[in-house]
Amino acid sequence: AGIRQGKVRARDVQFAAQGLRGDYKISAFSCILGSGGVIKAEGTANVPASAYAVNGTASDVNLGALLESLGKGRPVEGSARLDADLRMNGKSAAALQKSLSGSGLLEIRQMRLKGLPTLPANVPGIVGKPVPDTFDLARAPFTVKNGDIHASPVTVSATGLNARGQ
Repeated sequence: AGIRQGKVRARDVQFAAQGLRGDYKISAFSCILGSGGVIKAEGTANVPASAYAVNGTASDVNLGALLESLGKGRPVEGSARLDADLRMNGKSAAALQKSLSGSGLLEIRQMRLKGLPTLPANVPGIVGKPVPDTFDLARAPFTVKNGDIHASPVTVSATGLNARGQ
C-alpha cells in the first residue's frame, strides 16, 4: 500500500493497531519514503480524550530530496535520522501543537549547505575559518514543551572544525 500527499510519497506502508471505542494502541507503523528513508513508529491514540503519543524513528532520510518534495528546494543535502518520543492532546490542530511535548534527536551525516558563504561570526573558535564543503555530522538533541522546541547542545563537525552551541 502507498500514500501520497502532494509530492510526498510513502510506499510499503504497514500498520497494526488494536483497540476499542476510540482507544487504540498502534503496535507497528512503517513505510519507505519516496524521497528515500524509512519511518518506523508505535504509539497510542485515545480519541475520546483527544490524547495521542508516538515513539518513532525516521532513518536514512535523503534530506535534499525530502525538502524538494515538500516544495522547499534543496538548501541542505545529507542523510538524516530523527528519533522522537512525543505526546499531545487537544481537539484542534492549534491545541495539539500547543500541547506537544517530548524529546528526540536529529542527526544529519554528510551535510552540505547551499548558500552559506561564510561561517557565523558569533561562534567562538570558527571566526575566519573557511566554510567546509561537507559537514561530517550535525547533531541536535531536543526537548519539546508546550509546542516549543529547545535543542541543546547542537554540535557540528567537519575536517578541521568542531562547533557546539544552542
